[in-house]
Amino acid sequence: MADNFENAIFDFGQLEGTEGYTLDDELTIAILKGDTGDKIGRLTLGEQPHYDSVVYYPGFNKIQKSLNNYMFMKGSLKVCYEWTDNEGITQETINKFWELASHNPDDSYAVKFTENNKLGYTIDYGGYVTQWSDRSSAWEIATNKAYLEALEDNTIVVCALGTSYGWNYKNIDLAPEQTTTFNKQGETCYILTGDTCEVTVGETTHTFSKYDCKKLTSPECSIKNISNNTTRIIAIYK
Repeated sequence: MADNFENAIFDFGQLEGTEGYTLDDELTIAILKGDTGDKIGRLTLGEQPHYDSVVYYPGFNKIQKSLNNYMFMKGSLKVCYEWTDNEGITQETINKFWELASHNPDDSYAVKFTENNKLGYTIDYGGYVTQWSDRSSAWEIATNKAYLEALEDNTIVVCALGTSYGWNYKNIDLAPEQTTTFNKQGETCYILTGDTCEVTVGETTHTFSKYDCKKLTSPECSIKNISNNTTRIIAIYK
């Protein structure tokens, strides 16, 4: 049964066999699973984490820097924004939103839609992010109602909730046996692996299990996907 709070919808549940955990009292990680039709969303703008720190795109007070902390790992999703006539979403705002979305590394794989007082896109997890990139959907329409919806069973998102504002996210998709290097970002940096990987720092190699998230304290590391599936690697930093 869905958990419908006063200003939010939360149908996803914790993935069986995983537990939420907190890293250094700074970052709480949860692995969430949704089946077809399940949603995670807001019904008011103020429902967003750290809303008092929201940043708007220059010249557009209806396009905001994303405050959501959900990272897509597996399955298929719809991302949707809905609004009422009195929310002031103009065609100029819609055009700017799509212009910004065109810079997403997986934009060419998204199926976009614009309807009456509604827009968004659908996308599957296809391993489309082939180099380290800022996560997709960095900018959002500032509507009261916005949500993610699972379009197939066993859709997985990772929730990374910081105790303070200012965390940033980069990601890359690695095929089996593929290796990437990563240079530490920010003062505090964590690496999260969507499947089993080897993370090498200097001469030492560590095995990260599926959905492990650990702090990177060295200037750089290499990451090798040793699972049988293409998987997403997330860097979380500030």
